Amino acid sequence: MKFEFLHPRLDEGLEEAVGRLEASSRVRIISHSDGDGVFAAATAVSLAHELGVNYHVTLLKHPDREAIASLLEEGYDLYLIMDLGSASEAADRKDVVILDHHQSPGEVREATLVNPTLYGADGGSEVCASSLAFLMALLLDRADLAPNFVAGCLADKQVPFRGINEKIYRLVEGSFRTRTWLNLVDLEVPVALTHSTEPYVRELAKGGKVEQLLSRLGIGSEQRVSELHESKAKELASTLVPMLAIQGASVEGMESVTATEFVHDDVHVNTVSKMVHLVARQDMGGEALAAVLEGRVVERLRDEYLEAEKILISHIEASEVSDRGSFYLVETREGAPAGRVAEVYLHYILEARKPVVASSREGDRMKFSLRAAEGHNVNLGLSAREAASEAGGQGGGHPLAAGASVPLDRAEDFLRALARRMSSS
Repeated sequence: MKFEFLHPRLDEGLEEAVGRLEASSRVRIISHSDGDGVFAAATAVSLAHELGVNYHVTLLKHPDREAIASLLEEGYDLYLIMDLGSASEAADRKDVVILDHHQSPGEVREATLVNPTLYGADGGSEVCASSLAFLMALLLDRADLAPNFVAGCLADKQVPFRGINEKIYRLVEGSFRTRTWLNLVDLEVPVALTHSTEPYVRELAKGGKVEQLLSRLGIGSEQRVSELHESKAKELASTLVPMLAIQGASVEGMESVTATEFVHDDVHVNTVSKMVHLVARQDMGGEALAAVLEGRVVERLRDEYLEAEKILISHIEASEVSDRGSFYLVETREGAPAGRVAEVYLHYILEARKPVVASSREGDRMKFSLRAAEGHNVNLGLSAREAASEAGGQGGGHPLAAGASVPLDRAEDFLRALARRMSSS
């Protein structure tokens, strides 16, 4: 099977990846502990299981060079590395397959590399690790794994589909029911509203006025989001938009009140995606992956998801903001999920006036998550990589979303280097 919409080198790389998986008896699957990484891993596990290949999965919270190098010494026939950057530690290994969509600093020499950004694709909006894993699945006639692809794209903010993703979706769109609906997890409406950070309505997230609001709209407290009458759903959406405008949301933030809802065999894929992504980012990637493989995400992850949202909301409200000229710096508490905090401040509090950089201490290192909106003339991935290198750390990502990690005592060096690069872009 050939994918005419792919560059020939990508087509060859995918066929080689599938062939190497089929020829292996033991595969080590190494992926990112976020929504995209988990759904890509779930697809890879399903393929390995069907082929009778023994597998072991590790999900990493960050692209940790030392951790990857250690895992590569475990004696497996094949190492499948997904959603973890260029994985340069594996560049000279013939027993490695890399599926990635981040900006790559250079060519991989011996490993099989499938990275569409090397051939002009935008890895921030047109393709993700779940897309690439699903292309492998299609080569093995496993179109039934399409929910993992869609859920991964949703988690990586790549819907509406564009580029490669759009071409892939066209192959399987008949298996989904879609509609424009409230962008909330499919739980009881008051629970969904008070545990939502996308959209993030501060007044409701703090627990105030939810029951009063729903009573005024005639919405029962036991109704699930998917069970609302269309007129009530529209009325609730129309109520939330001005609340967001008042608190400082961007146009994109206000538009996020509704989204395209995907349903596959009565499974609400958007809800699955949100739960898995947030739980995985809370160092529970293994639990999230197990729930996906069992097909019981809502049942298994409901409590963990709600607790994670409560913790995230507390981090958001405890953060401190300062203006660094070319970006806003949001300093969070130690261990906070800086990426999600940055996204919330960018789109729901700071009107997306300029990029947001969120910092979070983890032990003896400072982690940074960088986010920008469409229209910001920046390349955060390149800026993060160069600034982090100057400060003795690591960084990279996409033009509008990137991350970095530097020694704690070099955090200000990183911020100064980043400011120089972003002010000149």
